[in-house]
Amino acid sequence: MANRAQAPGESINEYVGGSRCQTNATGTAAFVGAVRASAQVPDGEKQALIAARENHVQVRMADFEEALDRVLLGAARSVLLNDHDRQVVAYHEAGHALVAWLTPAADPVHKVTIIPRGRALGVTEQLPGDDQYNYSKGYLQARLAVMMGGRVAEEVAMNDITTGAENDLVEATRLARRMITRWGMGTLGPMALNTDDEQPFLGYEISQGRDYSDITAARIDQDVQQLLEERHNFVQELLGVKAREKLDDLAQALLQKETVDREDLQRILGPRNLEEDVESIKSIPAMQPSS
Repeated sequence: MANRAQAPGESINEYVGGSRCQTNATGTAAFVGAVRASAQVPDGEKQALIAARENHVQVRMADFEEALDRVLLGAARSVLLNDHDRQVVAYHEAGHALVAWLTPAADPVHKVTIIPRGRALGVTEQLPGDDQYNYSKGYLQARLAVMMGGRVAEEVAMNDITTGAENDLVEATRLARRMITRWGMGTLGPMALNTDDEQPFLGYEISQGRDYSDITAARIDQDVQQLLEERHNFVQELLGVKAREKLDDLAQALLQKETVDREDLQRILGPRNLEEDVESIKSIPAMQPSS
């Protein structure tokens, strides 16, 4: 993955205590100690290996970022994509990033890349500012919107959909179901139900039985579907009407540079508005119980 460009001779010593080190530290905000240590070994072993591989005289900030990316996103891999597939990936990631950029409650975007890493053909990397222990409904709605951004961008720009949104849809559905059944954010009101959505064994729920009726199960499914459809429609309006030009601009930048960092995003999309704009960023309406 391409990292932020640095001039010859720049070293990590020139950035200690600066904003770039702060950004690198922010990226490990939610990590447990062992994982954080894997990304930022105290003696710089991982970063030194990367620096040596890249023939750097000194360990640079780019080496720290590469070490962090390998932990967060996986190692970069070589995948030969044709022009059409690259365009699909570029619009998909641009959709995620643009929705996050325009949604005040979403986590800030650190970088976007269409260089394949791990199992993904492209990645939009968001870095939370602090450790979070409680999540508001508005924040969870924003997360759902960002997850829908890739799929909707394909619909808007390519007039088609692909299998690339599979993981986004799986994660969005899982989150929406937890919002309804665990956190009382649906028409069922303030009650929690054990849906065993994280049980890895096939048929576990059937063998153990449910503590709610078939009617309640149908209401859960309806609430989940309605929540996802509302977030999908919100993102369609945002990317298809209000920010279509910005979507094209960001996708073209990704096709040209492959990796776009926060400074590039500010130049392409303009400053990020952290205050909720009721007219342009609408919250989802309250779901109504089925009759």
